Amino acid sequence: MSTTEAQLQVCFVARQTKHVVPSTPIVVPAHLKRYGLSQIINHILSLEKPVPFDFLIDGVFLRGSLESQLREKNISMEDVVDIEYVESMLPPKPLATIAQDDWISSVLVIDNTKFLTGSYDGALRVWNSSKECEQTAKVHDGPVKCVSTVATSTSQDGSAVIYSGSQDQSAISWEFRDDKFVPVYKALGHTGSIDSISVNSQNTHFITASSDSTLKIWSSSVPSTSEVEVDSVPKSKKAKHASQVELITKAALSTCTGHVGGVTSTLFDRSDDKKAFSCGWDHSIRTWDMETCTNVSTKACDKVCLALDHSLHNGLLATGHADSVIRLWDSRDSGASMVKMSLTGHKGWVSSLQWSPSSKYILASASHDGTLNIWDIRSTSPVYSIKPEDSKDQSGETQRLLALTWAQNFIAIGGQSGKLGIYETNYS
Repeated sequence: MSTTEAQLQVCFVARQTKHVVPSTPIVVPAHLKRYGLSQIINHILSLEKPVPFDFLIDGVFLRGSLESQLREKNISMEDVVDIEYVESMLPPKPLATIAQDDWISSVLVIDNTKFLTGSYDGALRVWNSSKECEQTAKVHDGPVKCVSTVATSTSQDGSAVIYSGSQDQSAISWEFRDDKFVPVYKALGHTGSIDSISVNSQNTHFITASSDSTLKIWSSSVPSTSEVEVDSVPKSKKAKHASQVELITKAALSTCTGHVGGVTSTLFDRSDDKKAFSCGWDHSIRTWDMETCTNVSTKACDKVCLALDHSLHNGLLATGHADSVIRLWDSRDSGASMVKMSLTGHKGWVSSLQWSPSSKYILASASHDGTLNIWDIRSTSPVYSIKPEDSKDQSGETQRLLALTWAQNFIAIGGQSGKLGIYETNYS
């Protein structure tokens, strides 16, 4: 019997109650792919407006014919095959592109109408949905490398607490109130660029990761007097200007050592403030006990790790690497376990990534190849790969993406082009 004549029995399964079909097995041609199966579901449901569906066999998306996937998974065509189907994911909808004068190293969504950028010119900027810059705050003496806030820090009156880290070796705590940034204090003690900041869920502590190979833990409370003499802190050789703002200074509670190269990213465990993660140039992904500043486990990798994020919904760590690969790890496994899954599709360093705020399957990543990729981890290839407007400069060189954030229904990206890209999503 030819491939096109082969048939098999399938049973369609849906988790979305509005699209449930009878569970009775039906016979379908084995050569069918996603589009053909989607036509069958639309016919059974008698949908007036066709709805595109994706299909999963053994938890993996169908990307070829039924027959080829069953053979790859060693599933007998003589058995009734359960096929789960879900509405196809729509691509992120571009909402705005906002240009500024220098590279964007970090981005935050403050609320549905305000977006924050940290830039290589040392400034933080607040943009509104009308593409207007509402404020430029410049206190750092070097490029801003990272910004962070806590999900619960934006209150009903619109106030928020923001933290920024800089190549000038300092971190600054800001209050965002009455639509204005106000610097509160400066955290001093690192001897290298601060490249990542994470705040715990209660906004009582934050962590900084530095090119000096250390992590530092800080209380977020405002000190009553300066705790560090400014003159005792080495100045960054790359500082481009001197800030005229004198801030009260704060010292770290403790320093975490263990990395043998610059630490590129750090993050509190989203389900446990007593635990945090970090990764860096030493090819390691480390788990830390925040109460003792102890490195409790280390996962080794072949390549430099540039970014990480932890999912509250599935417990997985996602890491972005210099070999263009995204790796998934079980954060609950304390051993140096093997990678659970590798996602390939980027063609440059994976500089930033973040899990969907609401889905255990969806992940977004930004890369030096200039693309924003959207992944569903039930497949090893990206669902969407998006090139922002003007992703190349006048010479034809790709403009690297350096920053990505995903909050509520918005993905914001920025990078070498100096353009803030804002996208709307509806993933669940």
